[in-house]
Amino acid sequence: RASLLLRPTIGSAIWMMLNSGRLLEFLPLNWEVLNREVLLRLAYKFTAIGVEWESIEHVKIALLYFQKLGLVEIWEDSSSGRFMIRRKS
Repeated sequence: RASLLLRPTIGSAIWMMLNSGRLLEFLPLNWEVLNREVLLRLAYKFTAIGVEWESIEHVKIALLYFQKLGLVEIWEDSSSGRFMIRRKS
């Protein structure tokens, strides 16, 4: 279901080319704990730029895609099990 919702926007090379600057504006510049609050903030901003999602899992999938594209870095702190995220510079 996530791929059907995300395909017209972040799954589209044309959409990404036109909107990658807007995406970078709201991805954290410095390392942030990837908790529910951060995910909800990102989800709200996704909605503002036209990305459809139905659950926080869809937002997580989008972030993994951004990682593969080289837009963000995601790191797991093995001592605490927390995930951290930042915009790739």
